[in-house]
Amino acid sequence: MSSASKGSRSANSGDRGATRNGAKSSISPSRPIVASTSRAVGTTPKSATTSRPLATRDPIARRAPITSSTRQARLAMQEQRRRTQNVITGAFLAVLVVVAALIVWNVVPRPAPAATQPATYGLLSDFTKNGKTNIKSQEAPVKLADDLQYADVKVGTGQAVKATDTITVNYTGWLTDGTKFDSSLDRGQPAQFPLNGGVIKGWTEGLVGMKVGGERRLFIPAALAYGANPPSGSNIPANAILIFDVSLVSIP
Repeated sequence: MSSASKGSRSANSGDRGATRNGAKSSISPSRPIVASTSRAVGTTPKSATTSRPLATRDPIARRAPITSSTRQARLAMQEQRRRTQNVITGAFLAVLVVVAALIVWNVVPRPAPAATQPATYGLLSDFTKNGKTNIKSQEAPVKLADDLQYADVKVGTGQAVKATDTITVNYTGWLTDGTKFDSSLDRGQPAQFPLNGGVIKGWTEGLVGMKVGGERRLFIPAALAYGANPPSGSNIPANAILIFDVSLVSIP
């Protein structure tokens, strides 16, 4: 290499050094050096490779720490919300059950209620001849101390019979085997009797208190009927229990 070339490179190097030294000397020592990478106020630094803003760790924007009281309040709110949802769900299910029950009640056929029937009293009248089986009475049979029994098949609404009254009745007399031995209905007219001596004792006791318009069945033991001496010419045997169906027409 020639000496001229070396001299030229030395001159250029000197000029660059003089320029750097001159630049350093031109900076005022009283002003701070501001880094070229500092951002302007209010701007967000962006990545050099993308246009997205860089994430900043600003302590002011940081979320406040969750305290124990805050956590308890949040849990209480969640529990209250859960309970409310359970109540709403339970009410909805209850409504569904009621609606389903109403649908079943209205759609499914139900058996008709049984009609109320008077009690049936067989007793001594439990026989089949002439259709007198299972007479239905409105009241339970009454049994007296002397074994007389009576039952109201139909309760009357008129005047009640006293032991001294004369009564007008329709009647039919039966034996316990169903044999009919006497009836005013067969004669076509009611019969009239005084109760204080014109009839057997079973009638006097059994018809007292019966009301006009009523129907009563009497179960008369032999001692209160004819006993060992039944009427001659009748088909009533000795010591027979007698059954009478009596309808009280009037009390003259």
